[in-house]
Amino acid sequence: YDPAVLAAAEAEGAKQARQKSALVAKMSRLWGQVGATGKVARAACWKVLLEDEELAALVGSGDKPQGFAMLEAIKAAKALDISGDNVITKDEFQRLRDPGV
Repeated sequence: YDPAVLAAAEAEGAKQARQKSALVAKMSRLWGQVGATGKVARAACWKVLLEDEELAALVGSGDKPQGFAMLEAIKAAKALDISGDNVITKDEFQRLRDPGV
């Protein structure tokens, strides 16, 4: 294998791991803000999420506009409100950690 290709792959993997770690930490801080009772109204949750530039940058891999667009798409799909009750629980909130949401 080409050492340069391997080094590039390792660097990309490390970058993705750092981004994932930063997103997990950010989500924990945000949940502390919005979910002190163990659940939060969907509208109130999204108000906080869509005002957070750091979150948008993390979701968009450094591209804030892309991150905000992704957050808007997640909101529109109601991907965090799995139960459809307009309340987001901690487990539902943590789905933002998964880029496949």
